[in-house]
Amino acid sequence: MILLGIRADGPEVQYGWIEAGDPLIERPAYPVYRVRRFWEKPTAAVAEMLFERGCLWNSFVLVGRVPALLGLIRESVPDLFSAFTAAWLRHATLGEREAMRSLYATLPSTNFSDDVLSTRPGSLAVLPVRGVSWCDWGDPARVVSTLGRLGLHPEWAEGEGSLAEVGSRGGP
Repeated sequence: MILLGIRADGPEVQYGWIEAGDPLIERPAYPVYRVRRFWEKPTAAVAEMLFERGCLWNSFVLVGRVPALLGLIRESVPDLFSAFTAAWLRHATLGEREAMRSLYATLPSTNFSDDVLSTRPGSLAVLPVRGVSWCDWGDPARVVSTLGRLGLHPEWAEGEGSLAEVGSRGGP
């Protein structure tokens, strides 16, 4: 599995970070590295250190084959994998909608970065992405800011109660 890592332009504390390890493929145009470690939403001091060391933002874009991803999930969170397998087997009798509804009603909260990626860095590689502008849209204010940089100013993003306002207050 290969993750696309974004070259950081600052010590962002709201993003996940990837610390690249040894080179896996040493092509000058497209080097690929082993993943040494993940850092999820670090403190300001740690983010500064990661930025200075040239670590990458985690774009959360994975490239790989489905069996490899399923294997990663099975190894990292076997109970979750088993629950989905059982639900898939039940879908023939319950129907897909009811099987999934039943499954999701009982699933514990799982953080993919912490519970899957961080536990298996040796199973992952990172490809540094260059020449793109990237922003994690996990915050409404970032969505509005990106649209503004693109010269787009939709009505829903303007004024009181807009996504920009909600994001700047830290929630709805």
